[in-house]
Amino acid sequence: MTQSQESWPHRWVVIALGVMALGIMATLALVTTAGTIGGEPQPTPSPAPTASPSPTPTPAPATPTPLPDAPDTAYHLVFREFGATEDVIWRALPADPTQKVELARIPHREGFGITASLSPDGTKLAFLSLSATALSAQSSQAEAFVMDLETKEAEKIAENVDLAFAPLWSPDGKLLYMRRLAGPEFLSADVIIVRAAVPPVGATPPPPTPTLEPSQTPVPTRPALEEAFRDSISRVLSFIPVGFSQDEESLLFVQIRGGTQQGSLLGSARPATTEALEEAWNDYLELLPEGATPTPTGTPTPTPASKSPPDSTGGQTASPTASPTSSPTASPTPVPTPSGDTSLIVEMSDQITFDYDLSGGLDKLLFLAQEFTDAGVIANRAYWVDVPGRSVQAVGAEQLPAGYHLRPLWHADGQRVTLGVLPFDGALGQLIVVNRDGTEVENLALGTSGFDEPRSWAPDGSWLAVAHSEGDSLANRGSVSLALVARTGLRVTVIEGVDNATMDSVLGWLKVEEE
Repeated sequence: MTQSQESWPHRWVVIALGVMALGIMATLALVTTAGTIGGEPQPTPSPAPTASPSPTPTPAPATPTPLPDAPDTAYHLVFREFGATEDVIWRALPADPTQKVELARIPHREGFGITASLSPDGTKLAFLSLSATALSAQSSQAEAFVMDLETKEAEKIAENVDLAFAPLWSPDGKLLYMRRLAGPEFLSADVIIVRAAVPPVGATPPPPTPTLEPSQTPVPTRPALEEAFRDSISRVLSFIPVGFSQDEESLLFVQIRGGTQQGSLLGSARPATTEALEEAWNDYLELLPEGATPTPTGTPTPTPASKSPPDSTGGQTASPTASPTSSPTASPTPVPTPSGDTSLIVEMSDQITFDYDLSGGLDKLLFLAQEFTDAGVIANRAYWVDVPGRSVQAVGAEQLPAGYHLRPLWHADGQRVTLGVLPFDGALGQLIVVNRDGTEVENLALGTSGFDEPRSWAPDGSWLAVAHSEGDSLANRGSVSLALVARTGLRVTVIEGVDNATMDSVLGWLKVEEE
């Protein structure tokens, strides 16, 4: 009993603790019961919304960069399109070359395109085509034709000429100058410049020479094809006619010397134009003795003393002074050919020169020659000849960007020089117009890659035709195209393909009235 009585205080403690525990548990239950706190219903909280991805905004269409305007011009580009078995001559609107007119379609030997030149008045086309029996394109076995672009009639005027040299028209369009090599072996061959009279296309052949009585004196006639001059290839590697001089009688030509005498000369040959040749021929006839019956093989050269060329050197000789590290300088040298009707103007360089362009005023000749540069490389550099002054000067050597010079060309104004420049490191090339002394460099619009080689300016200076190469060097041209660059900055592709961007692909420009 005593024990039970003593347990009551403890029991109350236990009961109190139990009541307290039940209270705590009930409180926890109330707190954790959804919707009730303190026995009062509560709204169920909304779950936090799941973030949905924001829609990607559609970019607004990019505003295209407006192209530069096409300059107004009345001139259309005339160019040749190469084909495997025929070439097509086109006249195209510069701003949109897809608007073009076919001028001629000329079949040729498979794989060998024609070499063509447009007459000064734009009405005729002279072209060379490799014959089916020719041994190679380098064998001087091409045939020369003249086509009337209106009637499409063509007439052969010569055989056995050099396919690599485009025929050169005389200023009046009555003569064509061509080149040929003749001889059984290279070292014993001759290099020759021939000229052919251009007959009216479709004209009937001349009547046969009448039979003469014994007492009559035959009157000789000039041959349709005749030699202008020749020399042994052991002394002359090449003759390159480049145009006509201001005296309207003489042919300007470059002679690349052979043998141990290397270098390039600029010479003058006369008589060379139609009127001068006819005058010389008449003088020749007057000198014939009565009853003479000559068989001419070339144009005679005697002319009155007053007609002697103003650039004659009198046959003086001296050692060349030009060096590859400096601008070529004028120095008297022997007359460039053995013929007595040629004379030296100036020694252009002691190197082989190339890429010639005679100014519209016929008084300045641009060309390229190789030299060592400050960068320690051999590079093509641009020079120009002052023909009346008989001097040679570099085109702004110090002021121009560093790099290889490409195809110098006189601007349409006849004073400034257009030039492609390919940096030595293969970076994007430059296309510039610059004064002859290298000042006032104007950059023309470039492509996004590669480099340009100037080809031809429209006479009004509105467009420049260029050969555009996508590659980074002359050895790695990549894809090539013929393009037009406007003075406004617009660039237009004319035609793709390396065969369509050569130096003789651009034949000229025709002034066209609104069609």
